[in-house]
Amino acid sequence: MSLNYEKLTYLNLKNCQTIYEVWIQDRIVEDLTILGLVDLILKDRERIQPTACRLDLLLPAHQEFGASNGK
Repeated sequence: MSLNYEKLTYLNLKNCQTIYEVWIQDRIVEDLTILGLVDLILKDRERIQPTACRLDLLLPAHQEFGASNGK
């Protein structure tokens, strides 16, 4: 089996014309494992908070979400 190596390059998203916040959110939603965290599920996206803040993505751990709903 041959492994492929790809050197990552630094990208300043503030000055990037092709990659933007919604695009990054879409990639995360398509494959939550790219975050390299525990087993996550997408509970909500662009959730407005009562304090006038916004959560881009709400990603509880799968076990926590299931336990809180009695599953």
